[in-house]
Amino acid sequence: MGLAELLLSKGESDEARTLVERLMPPSGEYQERIEHLSSELALGDTAPDASEEELRKKLEENPEQADVLIDLGQVLAAKRRFPEALDVLLRAAALDRALAHARVKKLMVDIFHVIGIRSELADEYRTKLGRLLY
Repeated sequence: MGLAELLLSKGESDEARTLVERLMPPSGEYQERIEHLSSELALGDTAPDASEEELRKKLEENPEQADVLIDLGQVLAAKRRFPEALDVLLRAAALDRALAHARVKKLMVDIFHVIGIRSELADEYRTKLGRLLY
């Protein structure tokens, strides 16, 4: 698990994934760390091919594109810019409730696993998303 964390921090996600897959399904005293690693790998896997700059340019042209906001949130999350990613995802959720219940919620939960399920940042955005959805 430590080696997988080190590999992931160096950007060697394929090697880290191989090690994490051996630890699945997570259980026992290391369950939280394994889930954290798995979620962090998932964030990188789901990032769109478009660059942050391309996505920001699209948003300059039309800031009401929820799907582009979600893509930008994924890119920011993959870059470990979690507060900014969560802000962008919350904006997307406000624009499109259907996407909020599906893609946004799942992506935010993945981020919560990476930053810590009970961290202040996760608690803050879980509350904000909950207010928006219900």
